[in-house]
Parts: sequence; C-alpha cells; structure tokens
Amino acid sequence: MGFSCYSNAVNITVNNNLETVYAMLLLNSRYSSFSNNSFSYYALNDSSAKIQVFNSSIIVQSSNESTDWYSLLYGELYELWIYNATALSEEDVIFLAGKGCCGSYNNGVFVNNALVCSEEIVIPKKDDSGMLSIYVSIIPFLVILVYYARKDYRKYLAFLVGFLGWLIAFILRLPILANISVLKELWIVLLVPALMSGLFEEMIRYLALKYLSVAKKSFFLFAMGWSLCEVLIIFNFNLYSYLMLNQQLSFVSTLPGLVERLSATIVHLALTIMVIKSFKNKKFLVYAMLIHSGLNVIGSLMLLANFNIWLIEAMLLVLAAMIYYLADNVLKEGKIDESRRDIKKVKRKR
Repeated sequence: MGFSCYSNAVNITVNNNLETVYAMLLLNSRYSSFSNNSFSYYALNDSSAKIQVFNSSIIVQSSNESTDWYSLLYGELYELWIYNATALSEEDVIFLAGKGCCGSYNNGVFVNNALVCSEEIVIPKKDDSGMLSIYVSIIPFLVILVYYARKDYRKYLAFLVGFLGWLIAFILRLPILANISVLKELWIVLLVPALMSGLFEEMIRYLALKYLSVAKKSFFLFAMGWSLCEVLIIFNFNLYSYLMLNQQLSFVSTLPGLVERLSATIVHLALTIMVIKSFKNKKFLVYAMLIHSGLNVIGSLMLLANFNIWLIEAMLLVLAAMIYYLADNVLKEGKIDESRRDIKKVKRKR
C-alpha cells in the first residue's frame, strides 16, 4: 500500500471493495459514475475535489490551489474507512489528513515534511489473516472430538460437560472480575483473577468428574471440551471483536496467543488427571489449584515486567509439558497403599 502526493492530487493505493463503495455512495445520495472498474464522485465538502476509486487505489484531485486538504482527506477517507472500503486504519486516516499532501510516512513514523508534494508515504498493507487464527484454534478440537467419540454419544456428552464446566466456573467469578476491573492498580487487575482461576475452575472440575461418571470415563474429551470453551471466550471472542472494529491483525501476530492456548490445553489435561487422582488423595486437588493459579501468576508477572511475549509463551509451553509429565507419570494416587491394605485384610481373615 502506498501514498503519493502530486501538485493537485493524492493517490492512495489500498485494497478496496467497489461494491461497498458503490453502496456507500447510494446511501449518501452522492453523485457517481462507473467506468473501467472504477467510481468517480465529487466531495461533499469541496465541490472542486474529485475522487476516483479503483480496485487498487483512490485518487483525490482538486483544481483549487487553496484546497483545505485536511478537511477533504479526513472527510472522504474517514467515510470510506467507516464502510470498510479501504484498507487504511483509523490512525492512517487521521495522519494523512493532518499532514495533507506533503510528507513522508514510513511504517507508522513521520519522516519528512517536504515543501514539495512529491514524497511517498508507505503504509503497511492491511492483513486480514488474523481471522485464520479463529479457525486454527477451533478445528483441532472438533477433529479430536469426532475422531475419539465417533458414534459414542457418551463421549460427546463428556466433551459437553467439560465445555459447560469451564463456562460455569467463569460465570461464578464474573461479579468479582467486574469489581476488580475498575481498579487502577494493574497488578491487582492481573494477579487476583489469576489466583481465582485455580480455585473456581478446579472446584468445578472436581465436582463434575466426581459426580458425573461420563466425564470421568472420557476424561480426555472432558478436558478438550473444557479447553475449547476457554478458547472461544477468552481468545476468539476478543480476537473477533478486535477484527470487527476494522483493526489490522495478521495471523503471525496472533501466533503467541495460539501457542498460549496449546499450553493451556496441555495443562487442563494434566489438571484433569490430578483431580481424578484426588478422589483417593485430596492433596492432588490442592496441587491442581496451586499449579493452575501459579501458572497464571507467572504469566501475569512476566507481562508486568515487559518480558518478550515469545519468551513468556515458550516458558509456559515448557512448564505445561513438565506439569503433564508430573501428573501422568510421577505423582501417584496411592494404589500401592490400597493394595497393601487389601493384603493385610486377607492375612487377618486367615
């Protein structure tokens, strides 16, 4: 995407949707003509200004040397931005209007304000690939569900129980989260929800696995349903809302969030195993609560300390793998002790 200034015209190269522009013109009763895959119309705020919209560019021309470029560019570009007819961001529109027809703009930084309008402004091309992250974060869960459940409705039910379990735990702590969110202390806003997650989620997880046998028998799918609900509400809802505000967000920029969801899914599976083991030894429930809250606190503290986001996600992924290994291979639920008790009972009977 480029921005070029000439003596009497501004050419802004963008990604446009001509149908959107045409609908906008009709809605506002604007004069327009169509020829060679382009629209031409006159600016409402300056009768001497002519705007041409092509598939790849917008050209703003004015025959009046005293044209108020700020009003012209801001009015027209902002309206096109509102209707998502250009790939410019709102910040780009404000900047271009403020600088008028002179200057050099490179990767979001104003470089030069030349008197001669012959500089080029380079604006990062709009990348809508961020929507791909939503599909990437959901599809693996659905594939896993269909592959493991197949025609067994009880396994689908276990997945649903896990999904609803996370949702219930989230709803229960919403009043507390709402009160905390208005506080000015950032460390409280980040750390208190992190601590609460372990308490609320592990208690609901314990109750679901303890009293719903279908969840315990298919604990893997239960954990996947639990994690999917968190993905939809915590990750996808925020991402989708951001994209709907016409913000530029690429798939690459969302990768740290996807890695975080992978780590969270591994941890949820590990915590599910710990909670099942807690039926014989309650200390495992305490372990699950502490690990869950501890991981969230570590991530929050690293964010407060301005650690590199990839360093944070890499560390959390390693910790998630270690916690899963610990839950599945190291921590014992007391089967040996139970078997010894059975042997002692048999000897006493003899």
